[in-house]
Amino acid sequence: MSDKANIPRLKELAIRGKEYREENEYEYFGETMRLGIGPLEDQRLIPITGTLQSKFGMDIEDATEEIEESREGGDIDPAKLDQEFVVLMARAAIEGIDQSMCDADGMSDEEMEQVFGIFDDEEENIGLRDGLTLEIAQDVLDISDDDEKAENFRR
Repeated sequence: MSDKANIPRLKELAIRGKEYREENEYEYFGETMRLGIGPLEDQRLIPITGTLQSKFGMDIEDATEEIEESREGGDIDPAKLDQEFVVLMARAAIEGIDQSMCDADGMSDEEMEQVFGIFDDEEENIGLRDGLTLEIAQDVLDISDDDEKAENFRR
C-alpha cells in the first residue's frame, strides 16, 4: 500500500461510492484474468475489519502491509502468513469481486468460493495458488480503505 493518496480514485469514490469498480488484470500461469474489483459494503467490511482488529490487532492498512511483506520474488507467499488471516483475506477477495463483470461475470457464489477460496481440505481447493487470492484481497482492501476516506468528502 502506498503512502501517497490515489487522488483520481478518491474523487471517483466520492462520486460513485459503493458503485465504484476497477477492472484489474492478474497473471496466473501465463494467462491473464480480468476482474472487476469494488469496495466492500459496510455489512461485509465490518466483520472483516472487526476480525482483523480482535484476532490480529490490525486495521486495513496493516493487513495490506502484512500481505506485501509476505512477497518473495514478486509473488505473495501465503505460507508466511497465519492460516486464519489467509482465510479471512480470501473472504475479502471473494466479497470484493463483482460477479457481473469481466471474467467473473455470471459466476455463482459456489464457483467464486471454489476458484478464490482457501479450504482446509486440499482436495476441495481448486482455487488460485501462489498468493493470487491474497493479491486480489490486497486490492479489495486498498479500494475499501480509500472508500472509507472518500466517505468523509460525501458527508
